[in-house]
Amino acid sequence: MMLRAVVNPKGQVTIPFELPKRLEIKPSTRVNRSEEPGRFVMAPMTLRRRNEIRRCLTPKPGPPSAFDELFAENRARATPGEVVGFNRPSTPPPPPHPVARSIACL
Repeated sequence: MMLRAVVNPKGQVTIPFELPKRLEIKPSTRVNRSEEPGRFVMAPMTLRRRNEIRRCLTPKPGPPSAFDELFAENRARATPGEVVGFNRPSTPPPPPHPVARSIACL
């Protein structure tokens, strides 16, 4: 089903009144947006959709995966306070340049 909408001068689009109830869209519902050839797609991130995604990402019961074993080995070899898992350096980043700090405060 294709519904039409008009982009206003501010670049905003009003969602047709049939969609929010059907798609569980409420004020402040976050949406994922993507661009496909010739199309702009928006998908609401409702609580139901977030739960579906979490179920997909939950590890299945059974033996640990190769990633779990690798992370466990890295944690065992790490010194206290060291960040492990992504080959990040354990030293803190340098302080920001004074000019960058003053620009950020504008």
